[in-house]
Amino acid sequence: MRRLQQQWASMKSTLIHRFDCVDSTLRVLADTYVDAEHLTTVIADHQTEGRGRTGRAWNELPGNSLLTATLLRVDDTTVTWVTVLAGLAMCHALRNLGFVTSLKWPNDVIYRHRKVAGILSEHLGIDRSLRHVIAVGAGVNLGVVPQEAGPHAIGLGITEDQRPAMREALLDGFLGRLDELLEYHSPHRWRELYMDALGHLGMTSTVHLADGSQITVTARGVDDSAALIGMTPQGRRIRVSVGDVDLPDSGPRNLRGEHAASSSSIEHPHRHLHEMSRRTTDEHTTR
Repeated sequence: MRRLQQQWASMKSTLIHRFDCVDSTLRVLADTYVDAEHLTTVIADHQTEGRGRTGRAWNELPGNSLLTATLLRVDDTTVTWVTVLAGLAMCHALRNLGFVTSLKWPNDVIYRHRKVAGILSEHLGIDRSLRHVIAVGAGVNLGVVPQEAGPHAIGLGITEDQRPAMREALLDGFLGRLDELLEYHSPHRWRELYMDALGHLGMTSTVHLADGSQITVTARGVDDSAALIGMTPQGRRIRVSVGDVDLPDSGPRNLRGEHAASSSSIEHPHRHLHEMSRRTTDEHTTR
């Protein structure tokens, strides 16, 4: 871990490209840096056309968020895990800064029972080395969230004067941890770490599927391709590779803490990463 941290510290000055305002960090990365090296990152103080998963708007105030997009080059084993690992890396980075966070499948970071950070990945193509080129966008609410963000969003409560330092510390922690997770190159190890951070494990919630339908599922974990494994009320084992999970009414586990210092996806012309294997399987009948 120390070696990777030192390696990242020496590399970041050439890999990070900073902007005051862009339409979308993911769009800038895809349009300008698609041929750049692994871990090349765009960061902006504000974006005017940010969107989340399923095309929903990502609402943020100028200077209020960490807004990044990072280029990754990964092999076939890693590609289905990229979005999940990015969420896990952000969860770990926030924990290391004193925030008690958890994950909601597949990649939302939860703080005080609400969403504080979102991840969205886009598949940009295959490079000459036959690696998948992935753009990973991340947004973290550092201060307060605008009212239009809705009741399920929350900010970290960082004051305006502290946000620049927090933004840099969180960016460093996120990219360093993401690099480290990718270096494991082990779905078994990734699954162990992800299960430890999954906040709604054993809880029942509604899953909205890609075809517009929804099912009630009790989360049992994820498999070695990062698909959600759950049980329906009828006792059927369900595997979901594309979907959106509502927060359980009782609140995720491991979300009772607060900040240690306190008294807490954009669409692309290419397909969404998880849509590469769109399916929901009832494992009692088919696989």
